[in-house]
Amino acid sequence: YTGTSFADTFYAGATATTFDGAGGTDTVDYSLSTSGITLTLDKDNSGLVTGTGAGGLAAGDGFSSIERIVGTNYNDVYIITGNNSNSVAFVEAANGGTDEIRTDRSIYVLGSNIENLTNINTSGFTGTGNSLDNVLTGNAGSDRLIGGAGNDTLVGGAGTDVAVFSGLQASYSIVTNGGSVQIVDNQPGTDGDDGTDTVQGIEKAEFKNGVQVSISSPIVLDLDGNGAQLVDRAESSARFDWNGDGRRDATGWVGQGDGFLTLDRDHDGTVSGASELSFVDDKAGAKSDLDGLSAFDSNHDGRLSGADNAWGSFHVWKDANGNGIVDAGEYLSMSEAGVAAINLAGAATARAWGWSDNIVINDGSFVRTDGSIAALADVALNYVASAEPAAPARHPVDWGAELWAEPWAPRFHMPAQYGALIDLDADMRDGTDRGDRFDLAPLAEKQLASHSAVLVGDGPADPADPVQAREPSPRGLDAHLAFGDDGDAGADFMVALGVPRGPGWVEPLDSPMPV
Repeated sequence: YTGTSFADTFYAGATATTFDGAGGTDTVDYSLSTSGITLTLDKDNSGLVTGTGAGGLAAGDGFSSIERIVGTNYNDVYIITGNNSNSVAFVEAANGGTDEIRTDRSIYVLGSNIENLTNINTSGFTGTGNSLDNVLTGNAGSDRLIGGAGNDTLVGGAGTDVAVFSGLQASYSIVTNGGSVQIVDNQPGTDGDDGTDTVQGIEKAEFKNGVQVSISSPIVLDLDGNGAQLVDRAESSARFDWNGDGRRDATGWVGQGDGFLTLDRDHDGTVSGASELSFVDDKAGAKSDLDGLSAFDSNHDGRLSGADNAWGSFHVWKDANGNGIVDAGEYLSMSEAGVAAINLAGAATARAWGWSDNIVINDGSFVRTDGSIAALADVALNYVASAEPAAPARHPVDWGAELWAEPWAPRFHMPAQYGALIDLDADMRDGTDRGDRFDLAPLAEKQLASHSAVLVGDGPADPADPVQAREPSPRGLDAHLAFGDDGDAGADFMVALGVPRGPGWVEPLDSPMPV
């Protein structure tokens, strides 16, 4: 059927039909359908909407130049792609099924009486709900999900996702219930009624005036038998890049003696990012990491063990010094950590938490290699995103290159036998600008005793070269570490010269540490 230049309404029937609205604001009405419909609609850059239908009275239908769709009293799905503007209006009756918009657009606001919104793109998305109990689902990018009124479920997916609330943080509380984290609006009507929202795969909660609270969600294993222990952010010295922006964030952490469950997704033998500590995105609809871990239960026996295909890719990170860096000896196989199997059924906690607390979502258990049972905690750690500039990409080390020292380099005394290299204490105590340089070549020319000085890099050791690494860098970085003996009776020390952070310059790692 082809319409006129005015506002036309087409009533769908049992016969597959192509509807061309021509001019005006045109409607296709499916209200007589006795089952739900699925419509796929695309808008090109000229503003023309075309599409096809499936299910119910929409089966076999086609569309061109249609601006308005009246749905059924059943579960309807509208798949919208193309130009970013909301050009098609969807009319759904109250209580007329559970309806869903699926869109690849970067911004979408749900209309009335549509319950669910899912983004099907891979880049960042901003989705806004309505007054119903919505399910808003993001994608692999970094999303902003705004539930609005109603008790909504906000599913972030991969990326660093933000749940946005309309009021001040003090008006809300954070609780665990039913294996999920929930954020509760305790003062409805003050800044809009946000209800009780369940957050899954969400890394940040944002409140009025831009105030944000950040959480991350690993699984903690009790390796030393005293329970799965956590360290509050205020007491933690760990720094870890939870949000993937290149900055190490101050964070709550695992207690000394316990470990994080990790998945070596890129097979590099270390923890290369937050995605290797989280599993909620591995299973559609997972409420937490423990729930998501069941995606790897290939034999469906309710536990993760050597009988499952992915078992060999799982490890335990036992961060013995609590610094948030995978050091030598901390990245353990499951057998080295004494873990034989992980039980995938947990006991959900039900309580309120403080905004700076580490949150336990589920208590669980694992089987040790000796057959005993130990505790695990399915947690959300509190962290504060670093505001420091992100470090540029690392570059390969050129042993003969002239490297640059930063003004915030650690102040240490370089022993006299290394005087040809640099005395950073003398050079840097006044906070000089970037431009003070040191050269690795003089050190490379020295024949050094086995523990008077060693450089540690990423490459394999060369026994014939005393200044190359004796082992790969435990930090997984292009690190230059010098071990010094100043000849007195005190402790020897380790000096962190720096990490390449761009062409020709380095950023210091740490202050001197005893060895």
